[in-house]
Amino acid sequence: MEELTAGITLSDIVIMGGIIPGITTDSVAMLACELTGCKKMINISRENYVYDRPIREKGAKKLPKLNHQQLVDIANRCDDRSAGSNFILDFFAAKIAKRSNIDILFVNDSITELAKALDGKKHTGSIVRN
Repeated sequence: MEELTAGITLSDIVIMGGIIPGITTDSVAMLACELTGCKKMINISRENYVYDRPIREKGAKKLPKLNHQQLVDIANRCDDRSAGSNFILDFFAAKIAKRSNIDILFVNDSITELAKALDGKKHTGSIVRN
């Protein structure tokens, strides 16, 4: 985390992966946001939306906007920590985001959508905020 605090003094945007063995990259990102006082995290994933249940299940509905408690509730149901379950954000990260009121913008790997999210423009993907 020392490198993170140094990096944030050099740039407003920090891109990182996992840095704490045994902790998911989702949780590390949220802990990094807490440490630096960041109030917005952009999650780049295969899916750009949070769904009300695992996307593989019939009838799964995408949620363009939701609050932190809704995300925590969905993660609690869907993030079973088993290999291959791959929920869009793990339960602990959702709890950290709620605790620190960190907005989360979900985007897929489209550079165009990432640029929109970085610029604060409307993008294709879920937004979590209270």
